[in-house]
Amino acid sequence: MTRSNHLPATRTHAASCCLAMALLLTPAPGMADMTDESLSADFAFELIDPGFCIMPPAEMSDADLRTILSEQADEIPLTGDITAPVEAGLHGNGFFARGSGRNAVAATMHAMIVPKAGTLSALCLAFVPVNGMNTTDGDAPLYGPDSAPDEGDYYMAFARLLSREDGAEIQLGDLTIGEGQISFSEDMGDVVTGTLALSGEVSDGSALDFAFEFALFEEEMLRFVDLTGSE
Repeated sequence: MTRSNHLPATRTHAASCCLAMALLLTPAPGMADMTDESLSADFAFELIDPGFCIMPPAEMSDADLRTILSEQADEIPLTGDITAPVEAGLHGNGFFARGSGRNAVAATMHAMIVPKAGTLSALCLAFVPVNGMNTTDGDAPLYGPDSAPDEGDYYMAFARLLSREDGAEIQLGDLTIGEGQISFSEDMGDVVTGTLALSGEVSDGSALDFAFEFALFEEEMLRFVDLTGSE
């Protein structure tokens, strides 16, 4: 099934341009659990939102993407900056699901990394509630898979950096250790706004540091994932 109109009419075009593709997603309502044995970006992305973490097709050049993003700048719902491993702007969108009776959300985000000059790349990010985390109000701690504390409520982040080489997609690395914070500013039911910042490392040991403002839109096709720890 292809997800089509993700956003309200005023934002649909900007979001589709920003991702520059149709994102494939299989329906799976309800809540899913993850265990310590499955803390990988591949597993998290597939469980929450299959197919969202991809680069634009080869026929869409970096120049084309720069033009689209510039023309739609005022309508893009996720904007910010990345300072490591490159210094660049972030431009993208995001979606969330909420479990029955839960205030916590599971979300996926896709942002193009746009330096002033040079090759464009992409950041894929997902976060899920851990333990008793059940809020979209105020500040919430955020940790990478290899930085999870022994106790407490928080959101866990899964991130991946992507690029293209000779038109083919390549994976640059996944988040390993990392700490940050989500600051929720408003929960309007089908839209959640706020800011997110995270500093850490990816799997090749290089630094990852970014921050952005977001408006996440509820998407009924996403799975709500609650990460529960095992003894």
